[in-house]
Amino acid sequence: MARRRRSAPTYLTERDGRIWYHYRLVVEHRGVRVVRWVNCLSEYPYDWRASLEAVRMDRERRRREIVAEIERDLAGGDLATFCGWVARYLRLIAARKRRTDADRRYLERAVELWGDRPLASLTRADVEAGMESEAARARETLRSRRRKRGETGPLPPEAGHASANRWLAAVSACLEEARRQGLISVNPAREVRPYREAPPRARVLSAEEQERLAGAIFEEPDPAVRLAFVLLVETGARKSEVLGARWNDFDLEAGTWRIPAPKSGRPQVVPLPGHVVEMLRAAPRTSEWVVPGAGGRRRHDLRGPWRRLKARAGLPADLTIHDLRRTFGLRVARAAGLHVASRLLRHSTVRITERVYAPLGLEELRAAAEAAATLSHDRPTPRPKPPSEPAPHPDTPEHAPSRK
Repeated sequence: MARRRRSAPTYLTERDGRIWYHYRLVVEHRGVRVVRWVNCLSEYPYDWRASLEAVRMDRERRRREIVAEIERDLAGGDLATFCGWVARYLRLIAARKRRTDADRRYLERAVELWGDRPLASLTRADVEAGMESEAARARETLRSRRRKRGETGPLPPEAGHASANRWLAAVSACLEEARRQGLISVNPAREVRPYREAPPRARVLSAEEQERLAGAIFEEPDPAVRLAFVLLVETGARKSEVLGARWNDFDLEAGTWRIPAPKSGRPQVVPLPGHVVEMLRAAPRTSEWVVPGAGGRRRHDLRGPWRRLKARAGLPADLTIHDLRRTFGLRVARAAGLHVASRLLRHSTVRITERVYAPLGLEELRAAAEAAATLSHDRPTPRPKPPSEPAPHPDTPEHAPSRK
């Protein structure tokens, strides 16, 4: 019989008259452990007692569904096949990782290749063929995007390699977990070498491009879009962080923005420049979202407004929104150093900032070399000293000891 472990308490929060409940459900059945995080909106606004009863019923329903899923996976020895093991593996990592969408996406492509093949039959050659298939798929996607933009010419040699390497990492982790659980004796992906990738994108906006973009932003008639791009340019935030920002995340008195769920998974606080705070004070609040979409709902993309701004500012079509974050990092690095840029970009290490977001240009390196120089043609050349007479050797006749 399935049993439910002692889970974390059920938290009920109220927002705009609606009650949300959050809890963790842990189910163990026939040696399989599944952890689910549940965040749901209660059907009973303003009624806490009814909401708690709804949580109890929801727990039981979800527990039964999880047990049924485990039984389906275990029936007929499905764990011995690749697709059966992938289904269980994705549930296992859901308890360890904050996001599993990338793992799911790459493993589903591997299932398309291997399907019901026994895990023990997979070889290194199969993994290498899968990598090439993933690289070919990624190259075709790049060609399609280039055709839509009207671009021509061959792809770079490393095109598709990054996607193939991410596929390899997901497959290798999946097979390594199968090896640890005794389903296979050897991980066939462990000895496969990743492809060489192209260097990370280093495109930043020039000073002239930044001025033109600033003019286009302040000419934007949509106040939500205008505020979104001001936050992107002036804070270096990610697009997903700006689109997910709520008004209660901002403390305008302190001039800070608390990002509850950034890429790192830990809440982070971003300082806001004074003029950004004033723009936030003056912005209309028509929704809980700072950058709302149609009907006050959350907006999920800025592709249309970004194309409009680029056309208005005369910027290249290949410029991306993430280039604004890289430009912010380089601007801060030049003004206050890489460590400050790393803190404002909220990177885990300064090495990421140095490698991707704030590469020092040739002029910065030249200025540093000039400042550290110790020799200069402007300085007077010191006159050479005349050679001194060599000291006589003690064994010469003048200094030889006299013999009596």
